[in-house]
Amino acid sequence: MVPRRGDQNDAVRHLQRALNKLGALLLLDGDFGPGTEAAVAEARVTLGRPGPAQADDDLLQALAALPEPSPELTAPGATFIGREEVSSPRSTAGATGIPCGRPPTAGSRSGSATTCAS
Repeated sequence: MVPRRGDQNDAVRHLQRALNKLGALLLLDGDFGPGTEAAVAEARVTLGRPGPAQADDDLLQALAALPEPSPELTAPGATFIGREEVSSPRSTAGATGIPCGRPPTAGSRSGSATTCAS
């Protein structure tokens, strides 16, 4: 079964996992929506398989042949880390977001870490 836009099933989840090997950073929700469609289009370009943004058998085979990004860090692990980095809130960090290790200053919230400005 070839996953198509609008599908919501395990075949789409499998496709999303394979697309993440190329760095798509898709949530493995099994929903073939605009994000998955864009990742399919990008995968076609990356793999040199021109065509519409559809996951046909040729693309699925090419994706299945891709190795994991690393033996120690599989595509799901890399995707999790990437999504966390992209979606991490910055409101609690300083200019760089790097904790300085200094104790909280007077007037700061109790227990909040101080961050360096540079």
